[in-house]
Amino acid sequence: MSVFRPLNSDESNLFTIRCVIDAHASTVGVLVDNDSTTSVSTSLTAPTINNLPPNFRITQIVNGDSNYYELEYGKTFTSPPCIMLTPKSTSSNVKTTVSGEFLIPHIVQLNLTTAAGTTNAEFCFRNSSGVPKTAVNGFDIMITGPVKLGVTTGNSNKGWNVGSGNDSSTAYSYMNVGIGTGNPTSALQVQGRLDSFFYKAVEPSTGPGATNTITAAQTVCEVLNCTPSDPFTLTTLTAAEIIAAMLSEKSHTAAVNDAFDLVINNLSTTSDDITLTAAADGSVTILGSTVISASSNADGTARFRFICTNTNTPAFTIVRV
Repeated sequence: MSVFRPLNSDESNLFTIRCVIDAHASTVGVLVDNDSTTSVSTSLTAPTINNLPPNFRITQIVNGDSNYYELEYGKTFTSPPCIMLTPKSTSSNVKTTVSGEFLIPHIVQLNLTTAAGTTNAEFCFRNSSGVPKTAVNGFDIMITGPVKLGVTTGNSNKGWNVGSGNDSSTAYSYMNVGIGTGNPTSALQVQGRLDSFFYKAVEPSTGPGATNTITAAQTVCEVLNCTPSDPFTLTTLTAAEIIAAMLSEKSHTAAVNDAFDLVINNLSTTSDDITLTAAADGSVTILGSTVISASSNADGTARFRFICTNTNTPAFTIVRV
């Protein structure tokens, strides 16, 4: 769970990993590993393994006098995190001891590539004489450090982010944000009234000048300028491809009755018309005139509204408006 600290803190996004291990002297090897294919949780007491970061791993290494643990965070921290270790004992003594000895955690942070994966830190428990001990009755480990929020790669969280220090001039999130709805399907989904006068338009795209299929980027570009040298046919993508274009180009997950407009300008100075044609698979239906006359005929612009009518069996209706 991320902790949002005051705005004047440069560590505004802290992430905490908590893990309780039930490890004994006889336990050697991987104690816990949240690997998607070979998950190990036999020594894990809390939390459940699905609440640990992907690839979080603790491995006990016992090799002669080398008794230590390898730790993989499974999380990308922007700077070295703080690690707190608490060894456990079955003794009734109020002191945390094993065989009457105080145990002192020793931690080294590093980044090594091992056979098991990336090792971010190594730690052990030593007695007052400095001898590493394996006869611990388990331990608690807590890792807390800053992570980036609002990024879409690596193991960082998605979520809100604000400028560091006192800079509150920007705030952003790569999560879908819903206003009046609890299940947004696009970057911003507003259920209800949205007041606006100006909106940010995109620069018109240059379309083909001869028979071709509209690309994904051109389908959702808002304004498509075509300059034919001869009359030609412009074919739409299939409904499935249009849905994919909405996601890849606009980060929007299509739902039934979602709609967007595409203006096609025919910039021909002669009588070279453009004819919009539906994809051959039958998933797209066009209603209204499909001919975009040349601008020389004073009718060089057509607006088409793409309406999603089915997402399970992808289907679109395109209406000339």
